[in-house]
Amino acid sequence: MSYNICPNCRREIPVGYSSCPYCKYDWGVKVDPSTLSPIYQRTLGAIVSIGKPGKIKVSDLFKKIGIDKPSIIKIISDLVNYRLISGAFDKKQNEFLLYGSNIPWKSLDDLRGKALESVGALQAYRKIKIRNLEKKVGLDQYTLRNLILELAGQGYFRVIMHQDEITLTYIPAIDSKKFFRHISQLDYRSKLFIGMILLHKKIKLDEIPKIIGIKDKIRIEEMIFTLLTQGFPGQLKYDTFTMTGELPLPLKEQKDLIFEGVKKKLFGVIIAHKELSLKEIAQRVSLRVEDVKKILYEFAIDGIIQGTIKNGNFYLKHYPYITPINYVYQLPLDQKLIAGMLLTHGKASLPEISKRLKMPIQKVRDFFYDLISNGTLMGSFYNNSFAITYAPVLTVRTPAQLGKYYPYLVDLLARYQRIKLKNLAKNLGIEKEAIDDMIYLLVAEGIIQGFIKKALFVLRGGPFEPKPVEPVVAPKEVTKTPEIYAEPPVSASVDEPIPERITTPVLPSTSIPIEELSIDELKAKKIALEELLLKLEGQLESGEISTDNYMRIYTRYRSDLALIDQKLARIEIEEIPIPDFEEHKCLFCGEKMPEGAELCPNCGGEREKCSVCLLDIEYGEDFAKCPECGVFSHSDHLLEWLKIKGFCPNCRTELKPEDVPTL
Repeated sequence: MSYNICPNCRREIPVGYSSCPYCKYDWGVKVDPSTLSPIYQRTLGAIVSIGKPGKIKVSDLFKKIGIDKPSIIKIISDLVNYRLISGAFDKKQNEFLLYGSNIPWKSLDDLRGKALESVGALQAYRKIKIRNLEKKVGLDQYTLRNLILELAGQGYFRVIMHQDEITLTYIPAIDSKKFFRHISQLDYRSKLFIGMILLHKKIKLDEIPKIIGIKDKIRIEEMIFTLLTQGFPGQLKYDTFTMTGELPLPLKEQKDLIFEGVKKKLFGVIIAHKELSLKEIAQRVSLRVEDVKKILYEFAIDGIIQGTIKNGNFYLKHYPYITPINYVYQLPLDQKLIAGMLLTHGKASLPEISKRLKMPIQKVRDFFYDLISNGTLMGSFYNNSFAITYAPVLTVRTPAQLGKYYPYLVDLLARYQRIKLKNLAKNLGIEKEAIDDMIYLLVAEGIIQGFIKKALFVLRGGPFEPKPVEPVVAPKEVTKTPEIYAEPPVSASVDEPIPERITTPVLPSTSIPIEELSIDELKAKKIALEELLLKLEGQLESGEISTDNYMRIYTRYRSDLALIDQKLARIEIEEIPIPDFEEHKCLFCGEKMPEGAELCPNCGGEREKCSVCLLDIEYGEDFAKCPECGVFSHSDHLLEWLKIKGFCPNCRTELKPEDVPTL
């Protein structure tokens, strides 16, 4: 803690007191230093630049200020009377004994031009030779010395001037909230630089021109000086800028997160992977590494992400929750199946999804990026698999609206709670793969909740009643992000034509009235769409179409193709006869039992369920009975259970397979 010396009782008083707490002597500031003449301000600055209270030689002040001894003595006496400093002269008037100073601190907001630039340079280097500082701010030595002394005398900062070197010892703290206001007033290059420092923490000055496009080192230093005076914490040392404090930029509000084009895809990439090299990110979004860095810097300064770039890798720390733009029920069939598969299994490998949808792995991965950036689901990649962490559960339709067989499937799942997929396929007369897809669709729509494990579906909730959901519509006015294109070289000729950007070719319309087409027309449209998709891939490879336009057109074509596949599948399912899966025959006499009946009206036998799979034991199936408790089970189920467990699943009595007779 700094202390002043009371000129009356000579006791040490902490800095900040306007009067002595012991003798009550008023030694507060009576005169504002800014109202003094420049020579008084320079003298006051020279006195406080000594660094600490003590003896000050008048000859040293003469060297710094350049006025005669009588004038220096008079100025010091006036400063004592103004209560800006406290002290006394010796008898010969050759030395002044400084007790302390009480100069009020001032904000840097009032400074402009070279004065502000000089303060920024001192903040950046902390300790610098005067001849080097001259080159930084563009002032001669005499003018620079006078400016620093005047600013120190007015209370903008405190320095120690020793021979030809200046050391910054104190500067008033700058409110971080003011810096947030300054950010909106900064130019695009300054914002990029702030984003760069937020992600790198330390950066060499030689690497900055590659990103922000300023090749002049002096202009880069001027930009850094300005940011420091506005409250950005940092220091320059050996041509390296280091962030010295925290700048807790608040994460952007979810309602403001509207992405377009490549930024939308890049956001999905970094959220899905959390840790990824910059080269891999660039390959995913078809950009240069420098352009990827620019977008990451923009995300950082805008409060969209918080992370670190180190050793060529990007590490994500925090990101805001994204408001869903596309709900699950608004997605194409392929993406619904993906969402349902993830919700049902918890995770799924890319090769498995690619094989099921007959789609390249890269396109499957791009689907995930779109779903994440839209806020439809959240998750991450690990070992070529995607694990889901969040997805909205919405019920906006009834099972009957999905298709003819869905009400019967939901009824079966709700009745048995746990059921094998092959039994579902047997009851409904549908292939197992189709049953999987139907369950995925029900889970994605939010009609049921459950999971599949070892070919067994377990219902955890539902069926749920549909709820009206208002579709989320993106705002009409979307702020367009700056285009990322390299500027033409400076040495290029004026007459040299600038290459045009890639434009979108005119492709045929694909609006399809699904309900009005016959099966043959649907199949013809499907073939035409598949040919257009192949043509679109060829245009992307040849450079005739940009990546953003390719993704936009590809999504539209793929959505139409998914609608056609869904319609064809629905037609095929409707042609399958509905089996009477409610029919149940008595296990003992073979007579039909009424729906829901537990006792046979013919022989009085009970409706038995397997103690292993918990499903009804049908007439004609092999079953076994525990000799101890008498519970029934499918023979093969119980024998397999006893091989693994060695005891009855109901009474826990130790049994061997040969102890249980087959009935």
